[in-house]
Amino acid sequence: MSKDRIDQQRLARFYEEAQEAILSLAQVHGVDVPKGVATIEGQCLHWRLSAYATTGRDYWSALWGNMVDKLGLPSHIHPGDAVIDPDGETWQLLGLDPMAKDMPVRLASEAGLDFFCSVEQARLLQVIA
Repeated sequence: MSKDRIDQQRLARFYEEAQEAILSLAQVHGVDVPKGVATIEGQCLHWRLSAYATTGRDYWSALWGNMVDKLGLPSHIHPGDAVIDPDGETWQLLGLDPMAKDMPVRLASEAGLDFFCSVEQARLLQVIA
């Protein structure tokens, strides 16, 4: 096995253990820490972590409500709604996450994993009746 691959596996193990430790610490302090967004490139772990005084979902939902008109987001879609994209993929709209910059619209898949899309892509979402 190459040194790069060994280093990447070491970083992945570190991330998994660190995530567990952070979740435990978050419970002690009564904060919500959704699973971070992470990538491993070469020998570097890039990790974005957020902690919320209430819940991430409450924060993202409130931000959607505050920014829907300013960003030209569809006003008939609300956080918590089941939506479908033009490719036929279904999601639950969570709201806006400003840390995601170019892709601030936060969605959850049926498997419970969070994904992101742009404001332009969000304008194409339709509510599933």
